[in-house]
Amino acid sequence: MMVNQAKKKSRIKQKTPKPPRYQGWLSNDEQEIAPRQYRASQELMKIEKIPASQEFFDHYIVYSAHGESSYQVEIRSLSTHINSCCCPDYQVNRLGTCKHIEATLLKLKNRRKRRFQQVAEIGSQPIEIFLDRRDEAIKICWPGHSKRRTKAHDILEPYFSVDGIIIEGSRKNRLAQYQQSSFFYLANYEQVRPDGQEMNKILAPDIITIDEAQRINNWQTKIANAVKKLSSRYAFVLTGTPIENRIDEIYSIVQFLDPHIFGPLFRFNRDFYQ
Repeated sequence: MMVNQAKKKSRIKQKTPKPPRYQGWLSNDEQEIAPRQYRASQELMKIEKIPASQEFFDHYIVYSAHGESSYQVEIRSLSTHINSCCCPDYQVNRLGTCKHIEATLLKLKNRRKRRFQQVAEIGSQPIEIFLDRRDEAIKICWPGHSKRRTKAHDILEPYFSVDGIIIEGSRKNRLAQYQQSSFFYLANYEQVRPDGQEMNKILAPDIITIDEAQRINNWQTKIANAVKKLSSRYAFVLTGTPIENRIDEIYSIVQFLDPHIFGPLFRFNRDFYQ
């Protein structure tokens, strides 16, 4: 009898979770996030952390099962949907998440469950300024559980009490937006190519800050050349991967900041290539 029961137990297969379903087309955000979480738990994805110092809050590369596509994910919260991904779904769904983000969170949680819960309650420590895709607003992510007001609050909050302008729409609409007065303007790389001249003449920016600066690490691309024609008194570049494949990628990025630092490309190659 005991042998038969053991055999019967061995035949019991673990049930595969079913994809979430809901009736009708009028769904809420939670119902839209659920299938993305399901796909994250079922699909095979390779997740690599980009080398940095943070324990959980960092940049990751998520590869599809067959390696035909990859996306960069940034984790800034373990409990709130304010993370980011460069995949097409994340860019338009206004959920603050996607299957790549959910797969990254699931891997981090399964690896160190107790520590994951502890850090989720504490939150990220660095101060981060980011675009919240849920409402397309520029926000500040303050260190978790930080009730004490710091000098950083006094410096940053006055600037973010003023709404900026997110450049979007047709060229006609974009040109009208450039004429509007604002403390800051947020544009994407694809808009710089057709609008670069107007950005320089109409906006005449004092400061240009480029996020995901690896987009200009190939000095031969049209986007990189268009970005380098933008002019301002001060400039900043932000990137987690200044060099991905070749050393001349950092040359291209630094060329935007100050072309005199490395000089001409032939001299840079002569000095740094082995």
